[in-house]
Amino acid sequence: MINNLDKNELAILWLHSFSLGTKKREAVLGLFGEPCEMFSNFDGKKDLVLSLVGEKQFEKMTKQAPLVFAKDLLSECEKNKLKIITLASKNYPGVLRNIPDRPLVLFALGNTDLLAGSAVAVVGTRRPTSYGKEVAKHFSEVLAENGVTIVSGLAYGVDSIAHTAAIEANGNTIAVLAGGLDSIYPEIHTTLAKQIVKTGGLLLSEYFPGTKPTQYSFPERNRIISGLSAGVLVVEAGENSGSLHTVSHALEQGKDLYVVPANINSVASKGSNRILVEMPDAIVTEPEQILARIGIVPKTQKKQEEMALSDNERQVLELVGREPVHFDELAQKTKISVSNLNSLLTIMEMNGIIRRLPNNYIEAAN
Repeated sequence: MINNLDKNELAILWLHSFSLGTKKREAVLGLFGEPCEMFSNFDGKKDLVLSLVGEKQFEKMTKQAPLVFAKDLLSECEKNKLKIITLASKNYPGVLRNIPDRPLVLFALGNTDLLAGSAVAVVGTRRPTSYGKEVAKHFSEVLAENGVTIVSGLAYGVDSIAHTAAIEANGNTIAVLAGGLDSIYPEIHTTLAKQIVKTGGLLLSEYFPGTKPTQYSFPERNRIISGLSAGVLVVEAGENSGSLHTVSHALEQGKDLYVVPANINSVASKGSNRILVEMPDAIVTEPEQILARIGIVPKTQKKQEEMALSDNERQVLELVGREPVHFDELAQKTKISVSNLNSLLTIMEMNGIIRRLPNNYIEAAN
């Protein structure tokens, strides 16, 4: 084990270093029972590997000593506080594991716990109108305030507005980069990237440190943006917007799609409005609709519900919490008579506040 990576993780990291593309890497990986067998049984699979990767890449693979390669890379990552997550790592995001062309390796800077939380991607044009800016900010703020992690690509326009709004709402955000984590693009967003990490957010990339973004890497990283998210929110996208790549990935991955209607005469929203013509069910006009789709009760609604509760109802709800409580325990702790408690629970159940369970147990409905 080197720098907390076991042999399987090292093997995947080594394989990821070659210019093979995700499908070829997966195919090579599939030749071996465990990734670490690439180190011990590579010669035994020589012909199969050669047929998959071609002579040029095969020659590179035979010449690159895995442990020497790993030592240099891990030293650089440790110096820059970068974490390495591979397909064999325990903290590899479950939401990415089954998407097409899943990344074998992720480099991370910041709070990797966010990879296990509820997230929504917010994407759109790099040149939003004043309306688009307002919508991106409002939706991102409300979602972040309610515990949803905002995922985007740190680009100009909607991306940077979404990240910033999440931070200002004291929420969480993940920026997925199209190059190495030491190559912030656009460079002007270096300060924003640092702020994301400083406030408990996360920078993520499948590209090795030192890798510069290319015209191909931006569409590639979009599958990760959608893959990490329960759904993708589109705020103003032109007909050729890169956001539409993210939409395609989302649909392929079976993710929810949310689109805000915009000015039909604006070039900034031609692409997003076209989606609504083809998929009218994707329309959203307020962030609470997205929260409802992913099963989150907005804080404002919770406060309103709490204010509307009677003292006895509030007392019952505090005792029930998230764990089922027996009727007898409720009666004992609330000091409410059995008949009055029965009536109270019936009213609370009808109002969707609590649920009655078998054997006279009660739990909160939300």
